[in-house]
Amino acid sequence: MELAANPFFVLELGPEATVMEIERKTQKLLAELELGRASAKTYRSPFGERPRDAEAVRAASRALRDPTLREQHALLVPPSDLWPDDVTSPIRAADTRFPELRESLAGTPLAELA
Repeated sequence: MELAANPFFVLELGPEATVMEIERKTQKLLAELELGRASAKTYRSPFGERPRDAEAVRAASRALRDPTLREQHALLVPPSDLWPDDVTSPIRAADTRFPELRESLAGTPLAELA
């Protein structure tokens, strides 16, 4: 499994996203990809910008509907404080998980943890 292809990154959603939010984002991205919108063709992750296509969106949506896979992928979303400074994302803005971990690792670059 490639960490940068985490379904939460592909759909640009945080681990707290509801099933309804996942479905809405999936449909929105598929429509934007169908229209050829440049903004839908890539997504940001802590590992840099990545290409996105309709199959990646569908696969991400399927993975997040499976409770076991969703939990596994959620555990692999690093706390937002560890993302590189140049990465802006809705995931980073909404991340409120693991306050103790974020505090203990504050200032540690993600590359050092990989």
